[in-house]
Amino acid sequence: MVVVYDNPWPHIVIDDYYEPHIFETILSEGKKFLAKNVDKTTRKQEFQNPDNLILKDCINSRLLDESYFHVLPNHRPYNHLSPYWELNFLRGPFSYPIHDETPRKVLSCVVYVGPEQNAGTRLFDKDKNFVKEVEWKPNRALIFAAIDDVTWHDYTCPKGSLRITINQFLQRHE
Repeated sequence: MVVVYDNPWPHIVIDDYYEPHIFETILSEGKKFLAKNVDKTTRKQEFQNPDNLILKDCINSRLLDESYFHVLPNHRPYNHLSPYWELNFLRGPFSYPIHDETPRKVLSCVVYVGPEQNAGTRLFDKDKNFVKEVEWKPNRALIFAAIDDVTWHDYTCPKGSLRITINQFLQRHE
């Protein structure tokens, strides 16, 4: 199910972003990858295009593309875009502060992978007032076009919990 929201700024929420069999493989391979590459003291780690070919193929089966621009027209200008993705791992307690996307990011997508329950992504208005949370649900995607000083958001991971996401971006080249 695809739902488009305007508050506090335009964004899309898609449940069941990946086909069920692909998502199950992502979850399984992601956990195996993290077990080999993350120790118990690590709080936050980003793995850019890990060498796991099964994981790569699954994620590449639905890469973020420009088709979302018709719903999110107020994006940053660009001449050329390239896709980028990472497997992101957090161990709680962890809190990433309110932020806007870095200037090179034009379109952003976070897909919640695991576990079953966690904190979602919190969205704020242009004055950095909390408006809502895109609730955590495995295989749910949050997609938005970065708008300078508008698309404020943050995320946390509660104590004793893990937070695994796939973060995809379309980045501009200057």
